Amino acid sequence: MKLNQSFGTVESEIKNLDSNFRKNDYTGVIERSKNLIKKFPNIIPFYNYLGLSLEQTGRIDEAENIFNKALFSNPNEISILANLGEIYRKKGKFEKSRELLLKALNIDENHKHTLYNLGKLTLNLNHYNQAIKYFEKLYQIDKKFIDTLLVLSKIYMNLGNFEKAKKYLSITSDTFPMIFTADYSLSNIIDYSKDNSHQIKMIKKINNPEYKKMNKFPLYFALSKSYEDQKNYEEFSKYINLANHEKNKIVKKNLIEIEEKRAKNIQSMFKNNNFLEKIKDKIYQKKLIFVLGLPRSGTTLIHQILASHKDVYGAGETDILHDYFLEKSTNENFRSEFFKDSKIDYELISHLSLKLSSIYENFDKKKIILDKAPFNFYWIGFIKLLFPCAKVIVTNRDIKDNSLSIYKNLFGPGKMDWSYNKDNIIKFVKLYKNLIKFWKNKMPNYIYEINYEDLINHQEIESKKILDFCGLDWDSEVLKFYEKKMPVSTASIFQANQPLYDKSINLSSKYPQFSEFFSKLEQL
Repeated sequence: MKLNQSFGTVESEIKNLDSNFRKNDYTGVIERSKNLIKKFPNIIPFYNYLGLSLEQTGRIDEAENIFNKALFSNPNEISILANLGEIYRKKGKFEKSRELLLKALNIDENHKHTLYNLGKLTLNLNHYNQAIKYFEKLYQIDKKFIDTLLVLSKIYMNLGNFEKAKKYLSITSDTFPMIFTADYSLSNIIDYSKDNSHQIKMIKKINNPEYKKMNKFPLYFALSKSYEDQKNYEEFSKYINLANHEKNKIVKKNLIEIEEKRAKNIQSMFKNNNFLEKIKDKIYQKKLIFVLGLPRSGTTLIHQILASHKDVYGAGETDILHDYFLEKSTNENFRSEFFKDSKIDYELISHLSLKLSSIYENFDKKKIILDKAPFNFYWIGFIKLLFPCAKVIVTNRDIKDNSLSIYKNLFGPGKMDWSYNKDNIIKFVKLYKNLIKFWKNKMPNYIYEINYEDLINHQEIESKKILDFCGLDWDSEVLKFYEKKMPVSTASIFQANQPLYDKSINLSSKYPQFSEFFSKLEQL
């Protein structure tokens, strides 16, 4: 976007900002908006485009300042209230976010942007039923709002209401046939050995010349699952390899190197720490439970078992630790931020402990909070420092079955983008094993390990061991976890709401075509 000091009409400037914002020219929009605000300080859209562009470029504190400046002069401007409420949501300031969004809703109960942001906020707090009310209302206002359809289907999936999820996914697939992710989500709740009608629709889409130039990887993943249901393993293999190949085309190519660097930085940071020194500053003393491991290793199953206990609140896969540590962990200054003269900065640890624990307590202030984000294995050392009463459980699964399950699935954007390449999976498994070994050597007897296969074969015995490790009284309700339909956001949500079954054990034996892949994994 070319910057100049001459200005058109306010209407033409807003139109140009909107056009360039939609083209992702955030830098240009930022520079132009700043100049326009100097010239026209009372025009609200200029503040919105500036704040939203700053948000898109990761400058969230600056975005907050811009929206607050606009709100000071325009305290009832609904668009500013909605945008600033979203900023506070992203920063974990949920009470501030709620206050602003409810104020906006009181001004206009049908404001789509406000309803959508309120829905997201209530999802952050795992208040699923309230979130449904906001999104259902938004759907009634605008039945072609794609994001609403997808979010509603995901909520109902997380709640185990697969009929409602199927309804919204089918509407999405039929109304917006190019939204192939809806087909993939549908494939996870359809048994194609009983009904192949959706499979036929997907094959037609693949052969439709209208979609010839589109990357159809979600359809390929969905088709592979349909053929697996039908025990047609040759077609499964064909489509799963094609799906991963097509998906891998559009992800960054140095992702696994970034993960390796992160693991190396963390080990370097803690290599001289024995975790024996007592923290004298204020620190969070309540118990938290962390279930972690490789993706697809059984963390969801452990979560559902523990979350069915009367004293535990299952928060699912939170991004609380991930959001704070992820980018810092590949930064060369990461170590110096937490260490002063080779010693841990306990004043910072104390501050972080209270800050991050307050976000966990947004879920429930009375129950023990359970976080099952698998990637928290990176942060075990920080968990030990920040939350001294925490319990850490690591899930293990046959590495061939586990890795094949990773390769078979399409994940959300970002964290798992390395997983669409078999060599990357092998490298990730290696760094994971090395890091877990590092933590175990540093903190003997701190981590409780459970084998997925043992839990499947001896549910009650292993469940009692888990509860005992967590300091929880025996509760027979944990054996019937699947009856409670507890919400959890995960790729394995369908399995999480079923009784235990053993068909995922020795899964790799059905796929000799992946023998080279399995052989390399066994050598790690």
